Amino acid sequence: MLFYRENRAIEEETIGNDGDAVVSFVISRQYSKAVSYGIQYLKKYLKEPLDINANGRRVIKGLKYVMVSEIEESQRLPFLCYMLWFCSHEAAELKLWNTRY
Repeated sequence: MLFYRENRAIEEETIGNDGDAVVSFVISRQYSKAVSYGIQYLKKYLKEPLDINANGRRVIKGLKYVMVSEIEESQRLPFLCYMLWFCSHEAAELKLWNTRY
């Protein structure tokens, strides 16, 4: 099953389906690949995080299931900062003000 998901992630990455690629990397427990791929995708939306499209929302949703303890130490802080940034904007968009603060 994990081998199938790894191949599926590579296929999704090849055709440009970023959201499904990240989800497949996470399911196959390749957290470092998921994080590096997801961060590369999210860099486009750093200045305008509320303009993120449906595919970007799928990337964020997939990255929420990454086990941070399993990724490389050099990726941890940038990953957590990106997730804090985008998830706080997501909470504000949903009017969950206490969550955002």
